[in-house]
Amino acid sequence: MSATTVTTRAAARVVDAVKIYGKGDTEVRALDGVSVDFPAGRFTAIMGPSGSGKSTLMHCAAGLDTLTSGSACIGGTDLSTLDDSALTLLRRERVGFVFQAFNLVPTLTVAENITLPMDLAGAPHDRERLDDLIDTVGLRDRLHHRPSELSGGQQQRVAVARAFAGGPDVVFADEPTGNLDSRAGEEVLRLLGRTVRRTGRTVVMVTHDPVAAAHADEVIFLADGRLVDRMQSPTAERVLDRMKAFDARGASDTGASDMGSAHTDPAHMSTQHMSPGHMGPADMAAAHTGSGHMGPAHMDSAPMGSADTAPAHTGPDHVAPDHMAPDHTTPVDTEAVT
Repeated sequence: MSATTVTTRAAARVVDAVKIYGKGDTEVRALDGVSVDFPAGRFTAIMGPSGSGKSTLMHCAAGLDTLTSGSACIGGTDLSTLDDSALTLLRRERVGFVFQAFNLVPTLTVAENITLPMDLAGAPHDRERLDDLIDTVGLRDRLHHRPSELSGGQQQRVAVARAFAGGPDVVFADEPTGNLDSRAGEEVLRLLGRTVRRTGRTVVMVTHDPVAAAHADEVIFLADGRLVDRMQSPTAERVLDRMKAFDARGASDTGASDMGSAHTDPAHMSTQHMSPGHMGPADMAAAHTGSGHMGPAHMDSAPMGSADTAPAHTGPDHVAPDHMAPDHTTPVDTEAVT
């Protein structure tokens, strides 16, 4: 009897992904031929040293940025075949996002923030799914509160619920615990894992924290823009040991073959540092407002919970040493929804 091979569908994937910023002496190869699948129904963490390309990988896989060469797919859809309007629509309907900054609309209640992506898209609410999601994140007694009445951990739970509310193919989480204390961060990580198991959805998380990565089903490691290792069923200790190996290599490296200080992950830069060719109209709109705030047209095209409602990245270097007092919500232009 021949062996049976079980193939897991990829919720997202990149193939031979190359991303180059700049030209000539200023050229930075943020991704250098990366191929990786993110399996459906699994929780995958992306780790690597600073400048390894982990945020660039997430942004290109999610359709927030374009590859120089290679391909990025959500399900069976090749993102390079989509124009800006179609790409915005795909992000709205098939991709969820959880950012380090919660990006809740301060004038809306918890319930209204959770359903905002569907409301802006004119999509009907799946009440059964929403009820199950609200119970999963433990917010039923907070549905009529506004973000300013919530703790930082509760606000991030609202953001998680919003990301999953529309039933996306995949949710991308960019340092989702970066603005939280250790206890609140642990709650959010457990919530992400529990939601993956209960809904069968997919989570791809960028993190620098071995404890956070240990909540994932698998960790992939990048270094110098390349995929260098994978770890199934990770523990914090094993992940930390792997990261120490990167540090040891970096300390002994003369820098002759590395990009060194020039190899800063461009995904950590603000959008104004990216050439217009790398951004869609919705992303350009965010950059031109000066602070990532949105005008009415931008809100119409990309609801909260999609990447088009926030700056491309809030890296860990920008985190205030704060346990997130309840009034620390990200200001958002709400003309389109009020």
